Amino acid sequence: MKRANYFNIEPELMTYLIDQEALIKQKVEATFGVTIWELLKLRASQLNQCAYCLAMHSKQALEYGESINRIIALNAWQDTPLYNDKERAALALCEKLTFVTEH
Repeated sequence: MKRANYFNIEPELMTYLIDQEALIKQKVEATFGVTIWELLKLRASQLNQCAYCLAMHSKQALEYGESINRIIALNAWQDTPLYNDKERAALALCEKLTFVTEH
């Protein structure tokens, strides 16, 4: 399947999106640590079932130093001791925000 090139379709909106992500990333990393940002994006990708995003965020999480075990266990984060309380709070919020229109 060919993916849409949003930079060609709406370059101005993509600039805003990138700026917004940079700001959120800065706040998340300051509060929760560096690797959680990619885990949050990876978890949202799992929930959205986006294969492209799963591959991208898994690779990026590894590059940030995340462990393979935590990446593999992410889909069952509530049932594993691999995540601390702050990370669990961030993952719970990620799930709420991903499904915000359903609640």
